[in-house]
Amino acid sequence: MKCTLIINKKKFFLDAFGYKKNFFGEIIFNTSNVGYQETLTDPSYYNKILVFTSVNIGNTGINIFDNESHRIWLGAIIVKNLSLFYSHYHSYKGIYYFLKKNKVLILKSESTRDLVKEIRKKKTNAYVFFKKKKKIKNKIKKPSKNSSTNLCFSYCEKKNYIKKNFYNIFKNKIIVLDFGLKYNILRNIKNNYLIILNYKNINFYKKIKPKGIILTNGPGNPCLYNSIKKKILKITKKIPTLAICLGHQMLFFSSNSKISKMKVGHHGINHPIKIKKRIYITSQNHDFVVNKKSKIKSLFDNTNQGFIKKKIFSLQGHPEGCPGPEDLNFIFKKFLKSL
Repeated sequence: MKCTLIINKKKFFLDAFGYKKNFFGEIIFNTSNVGYQETLTDPSYYNKILVFTSVNIGNTGINIFDNESHRIWLGAIIVKNLSLFYSHYHSYKGIYYFLKKNKVLILKSESTRDLVKEIRKKKTNAYVFFKKKKKIKNKIKKPSKNSSTNLCFSYCEKKNYIKKNFYNIFKNKIIVLDFGLKYNILRNIKNNYLIILNYKNINFYKKIKPKGIILTNGPGNPCLYNSIKKKILKITKKIPTLAICLGHQMLFFSSNSKISKMKVGHHGINHPIKIKKRIYITSQNHDFVVNKKSKIKSLFDNTNQGFIKKKIFSLQGHPEGCPGPEDLNFIFKKFLKSL
């Protein structure tokens, strides 16, 4: 099955298989060689078209341990080779069936390098279509309010819930403010009484009276959360705070720091950052950046990568992503110790 992909008004003719649909969304690329299951289920990729730069995707199949949420949030993926055969002692099914079940469009390109070069020219949206369109230019328009640049998306459940640890031993009551939570954040703060709140229900903070708060990752532009920025600033001044990715940007945005959109963004598991005199390898997935200078910075482009002081622990990268694999575990330990 053939389809056409348009990036920056340039056409690419690709093979498509699995679920079939016309699709419009922001196109990005990911440089990770491993961890494709975590990438697929990361809510921060909501409604995006993702190009995998790794040559072969799917050779270890899908298992029950590596999901970062309960479903795939991507709209489409582009690969050079999608493996239909898999081999791993944890795997129970192949990636093709996982993608098809979640209605994700699968595209195959013999030269993903050409696509990445085009994306790097200008970060943009792309359009995938299967039938000929006479006025295809009219289809390339600005994202709707439900696109990945907006804050409102279906991952944030209406109900709040409590995450109990396996041993039923509760040390601290912690609010997890959910902007697009990844499961591995919860795994790193076990043995605590965790209350996961939809960001819209931030007012429950007064009734809960927690010892700490976690601002999670999520998709989109932090500037669109303007309605809750004052509440976040008020809360984070009172209690220990751990802020990750979008949560990191929200922390700075609440104190009126400027946020800007990056040309390409950071999407991968090989991003080095410097904290004091040490270098750490981080997993990152973000399109926006805090303009304020920081001592914790990216060694790729010197962008702001965090803030650690007293009871505030803020990182642009994902310490729960384990790219090091345990380079940044100390962040969780310091946060829990501060409660």
